Amino acid sequence: MSYEERGTWVYLLTTLGVYTAYVIVVLSRATDPITETAYQVPLLVSIGAAILASILLRIVVEIGAGVARGVRDEVAAEIEAHTGAKTERRTADPYRTDARDRDIARLGDQRTWIVTAAGALAAMLMALAEWHFFWIANVIYLSFVLQAGSSAIVKLVLYRRGF
Repeated sequence: MSYEERGTWVYLLTTLGVYTAYVIVVLSRATDPITETAYQVPLLVSIGAAILASILLRIVVEIGAGVARGVRDEVAAEIEAHTGAKTERRTADPYRTDARDRDIARLGDQRTWIVTAAGALAAMLMALAEWHFFWIANVIYLSFVLQAGSSAIVKLVLYRRGF
């Protein structure tokens, strides 16, 4: 699994996980009517938590990947020492982004930009119709989460199945 693919998995899991936590927190605090629920602080905290969780989880994943590479190289060296047979070792930089990674990132964003545009359009129409701020803010946040999730899923499919 490439460096970029691991990052896409981390991005997908943290985005969906933090949004799920946000929904649970807001619904647990729900008042009647729901538009009077204090959603502002949980929304801002969830955005910050998503950023922080992505960074921390990415660091943990990359440490694990580095350890796995080290173990694999040690095993390959032992096999070579005992059998004399050459094993294939990857010598390329594991953190290098290649043309395929760039194409996958571009296609993932191109194929899912409509989700953000649809969310922005919905929020604009809701503002024109004078909906409550609660709904407008949540539609915008949901559209960001859906775009992030769909983009990550498209990228992961492209990594696994190709173009």
